[in-house]
Amino acid sequence: MDKNMISGEKARLLLKLKYLSPWSNRAIARHIEVSHQTVSRYFKSALTAGLTWPKVKSLDNDELITCLFPNYPFRKSNLIRPNCAEVYKRLNDRTHEKGNLKKEDYWREFLLEHGALGVGRTTFYNDLKSYRDDSDRSMTQFKAPGDYFFCDIAGSKVYIGINKDIPVSLFAGAFGDSDLAFMKGYVNENQESWLNFIEQVFIDVNGVPVFVVTDNAAALRTSRKNTKKITAQYRMFSEHYDFIPFDIPIRSPRYNYRAERTVRKFVDAILAYARELTFLDLDDFNTWLQSKVKEINNKISPKTNDTSTQRFLVREQQALRELNSKRFPLPIETHVITVQKDYKFVFEGGHYSIPENLKGQKVTVIVTKNEVEIKYKTKTVCIHTRLKKGERDSMKPEHMPMNHRVLVEQNKAHFIEWASQIDASVVTLVEAQYKGAGEPDYKARKACLQIQRLAKKGEFDKYVETCQWVVSLGRLTVTAFSDALQANVTSNEGLQEAYQLYQQQTQNNNGGRKHHVH
Repeated sequence: MDKNMISGEKARLLLKLKYLSPWSNRAIARHIEVSHQTVSRYFKSALTAGLTWPKVKSLDNDELITCLFPNYPFRKSNLIRPNCAEVYKRLNDRTHEKGNLKKEDYWREFLLEHGALGVGRTTFYNDLKSYRDDSDRSMTQFKAPGDYFFCDIAGSKVYIGINKDIPVSLFAGAFGDSDLAFMKGYVNENQESWLNFIEQVFIDVNGVPVFVVTDNAAALRTSRKNTKKITAQYRMFSEHYDFIPFDIPIRSPRYNYRAERTVRKFVDAILAYARELTFLDLDDFNTWLQSKVKEINNKISPKTNDTSTQRFLVREQQALRELNSKRFPLPIETHVITVQKDYKFVFEGGHYSIPENLKGQKVTVIVTKNEVEIKYKTKTVCIHTRLKKGERDSMKPEHMPMNHRVLVEQNKAHFIEWASQIDASVVTLVEAQYKGAGEPDYKARKACLQIQRLAKKGEFDKYVETCQWVVSLGRLTVTAFSDALQANVTSNEGLQEAYQLYQQQTQNNNGGRKHHVH
């Protein structure tokens, strides 16, 4: 890619910050590590293309770049790039050795090895810098209402239960302008607890801020050292509620002063009192905690002569953006797979279909408690209801090639509907082919097609009588039925006793219904 171009993912973040946040071009440039001229150029291109933020969200990364720069000649460089992981491994391994090598030495080594076939010096160093990705991000602090929600975990714990043997972690947060505080206790400090706390705040205030600032939330990152690499679940959560996630750099408390102050309020005003009380369970503790949080939010500030609740209702609530009415389904697992020839994803023994036109493409599979969602790039392709134990598959006919759809459409119900128009004995014979098998059962389908073909040869009365005969004897296989037709067993006087007994029973049940074949 041209050195003046940025990736589609970074371009999406650039436009999101430009459309939703009050940041300047230079602040955005520092955040995503580009020049402020690049920010200006991309935003002007978006305006020229008539892109709004809802329109940007609907495009995948490649479509976004095409809309911004329709005439850009995308070219893939064939030049050899450095193995950054190997370079940093060798650098770290030799850190404490005498006369250890520098990056310049590795550049010279790369140049000698590849010469004109390798990238240039600037690209070499830029690749190393991008791989390291450890530059300190700065975050401009704005006081505009509705911009920020800060959240953190208190270091001190409260113990609940009759024996006070269950530790509870306190999640605390506050809005940047009004300082409206929120607190809730959780038994775990995992990702689910973080997302539940943030989502509950959104529901309580019926709105979403532009930024959610978390303080060293290790459960929301894929790397302890890199605060930019958030988990796939947290990324999907932020896209669902349309906010910008921001995890502050390590050992940078000034970034999250609002949440830090809320934590101090808990430690100073609530912690000692809470440890003297006995809470039977977590709900009991959180009910008591909410009453204390309400007291904190309704306390009059001597500086502003109003309360946090008043400031929030007057200034901040109306500045929040609209809340997505659908709650976020927390993914249990996420998978990135390449769609194979059988166009399906297998999870816990169940088969879930993927549109066959995506064969060979990479898709993201998101498994939640009740659903399995298939996404291609940034768009949802389909959503399956998650199969229960014993259910075999969820293969949708619309996802199949035309020659495969008939395999699903000709199911047990299809053949029983046909058999019911002929005779009850034919229904019994069809049902026997599916006995003990799930759907779709291709072996049973093959047998039922053979039963249909035998009916199309004519002599329908003989067909029905023979079917009644084999059913009366319990010989419920296609082979037995076919052999009986060929042997014309219904005209054999020595075999009529069992047949006549069955015929008398079925006539009472059928009410003398006429037999016909469609």
